[in-house]
Amino acid sequence: MSRENEIENFNVDKLTSILFFRTQIYSIIRDIFLFEPSREYLQKLLQHKVLKMISEAYPEECLRVSSAEFLRAVKELLDGGDVMLMETWSEYARLFIGPAPPIVLPYESFHREIGRERRFKGEVWMEVKEWFLDDGFILEDHGVLEDHAGIEFEYMMLTTIKAGELLKEGDRDAILNVLMRQKKFLEEHLKEWIPKLCTEIEEKSKSSFYKSFAKFTRDFLEEDLTLLNELILSLIGGGRNQI
Repeated sequence: MSRENEIENFNVDKLTSILFFRTQIYSIIRDIFLFEPSREYLQKLLQHKVLKMISEAYPEECLRVSSAEFLRAVKELLDGGDVMLMETWSEYARLFIGPAPPIVLPYESFHREIGRERRFKGEVWMEVKEWFLDDGFILEDHGVLEDHAGIEFEYMMLTTIKAGELLKEGDRDAILNVLMRQKKFLEEHLKEWIPKLCTEIEEKSKSSFYKSFAKFTRDFLEEDLTLLNELILSLIGGGRNQI
């Protein structure tokens, strides 16, 4: 490896910390979109070190406030006992699954195929599937499609883990490629529909848990674009005007 492609030692700790933070939050968002929350999972959320840190000391106010609201909703849900937990499971089905038509379908195709027939496995789905294949990401859960919100967040989680592994190897160009791909996916896909989905959840859900989760997700996506820009700038050693 050439010296030009090595990562400066003083950047490694900061880069590692940001990548770890992003992986943790993407994992949480992925889980909540894909599964009904168990009592055990909620207890882990309440004790989650990264979530607690954000809620208490994160410098960006919107994310700090929304994470604190989300943790309060988690505590209220746990304090509500089995009845409230079962109501939350029912709300998950009402929002995302059915058997009646879901209130907010968590698929990119249904939110972005404007002027076209909104259906499963439409053009947007094909775009996302091909994007994933280009990065070697193959969907193993055949109960959902690639443009499901949870799967798109899983893609971001796994590619962030990959960036962390490349960081350990010191390959700056490879990390930059992963992060630039993430930035492009965030701008061209997630940012194009997840904020709208989150607004729909906030407006239509009966659950404070899902309302606060939606706000937290929207605020994190906004912050993550800033974090990605910082990571990329740190690696290329340039100013903000270069991105």
